Formats: sequence, C-alpha cells, structure tokens
Amino acid sequence: LNRKTKNDEFTVKGELFYSSANDKMDAQKWYNMFRYAYSFHERKWYNFFKIENDHDRFANVSYRFVPSLGTGYWFCDSEELKLMFELGAGLEHTEFRSNAKDTNEMVLLPRMLFEKAIFAKSRFSQELSMYPSLTENGKYRLHSETALINPLNDSFALRLSFVDDYDSDPTGDAKKNDY
Repeated sequence: LNRKTKNDEFTVKGELFYSSANDKMDAQKWYNMFRYAYSFHERKWYNFFKIENDHDRFANVSYRFVPSLGTGYWFCDSEELKLMFELGAGLEHTEFRSNAKDTNEMVLLPRMLFEKAIFAKSRFSQELSMYPSLTENGKYRLHSETALINPLNDSFALRLSFVDDYDSDPTGDAKKNDY
C-alpha cells in the first residue's frame, strides 16, 4: 500500500512466502515494512523513517527488526523513468532459531531504485538494498528484486519478480544465497 501527497509518502508492505515439495516444507519467510518519507528542497530531496521486520526459517532467523532513518534523492521521477538513491542508518536486532547468539548491530542502508516504462503502461523495475554492518567488518546482507509490472487497473497491477537475498555470514547450515 502506498499513498503519496504533495510532500509526504506513506508505504506499508507485507510479504509472505511458503513452499513445500513432497510434503516437506522447504521455505518459510515473511517480511513487513512501514515507511514514511517527507520531501523538501524542490521535492528532489527527502528524509525517511522506516521500520522493517522479517523472518526466515531456513536462514535460522526467528525474527529481525530494523528501525532506520536517512535521506534520499530523486534523480528522475516521471511516468517514463524513475531513478532514486537513498542512504540511511539503523539498528538491526536479530534473534536466531538455532543456538546462535542474538545480535544487535549498527547498519548502513543504501538503496537504489530504477524503474523504466517499456510498453503501454508496463514497467521494468530493479531495486537493490544493502545492509552492511558497521559493527562487524565485511558482514553484509543484500536484497535485489527485478520485476516486470503490468497494471490491471488504476489500483492493482500484476508483478512478476525475481528476488535474490544474499547474506555474507549466514548462521548454521544456511546458504549464503536464496533465490
């Protein structure tokens, strides 16, 4: 859900993913996010406050909570092309399912969004979000989502996505990459 006004933007996002094969669960994830942004200086610059929360059973994450704030800049914000970059900082609290010790880390939050109209009202989108740790050298997470978006009407769209979640330092027997 996204609501834009002249100077504000409110976003609430929720995702749930579950899969199984041969009567055995092989994925269980959820993610939710609340974000508020306020535009200033000719509506190109904005500041934001964001709260993210997620769970990934097979990455041994019981839950992860990341409140953050930062600033961003719209290089282009038209119907044909959107290009935005933002940088924030936050505190990441992770509680693990395994015997791994829970963590509290300061993280940076660089994020980039590119969206281009490709035909009619359909669009191609690429979003990259990174979570490098300021507490542990070389530790980071990366979330990449590539999507084709086709509007069905003014309120709904069909979105086909390829998502890649990478963790440079997974716990236990979790894989570094999850597609």
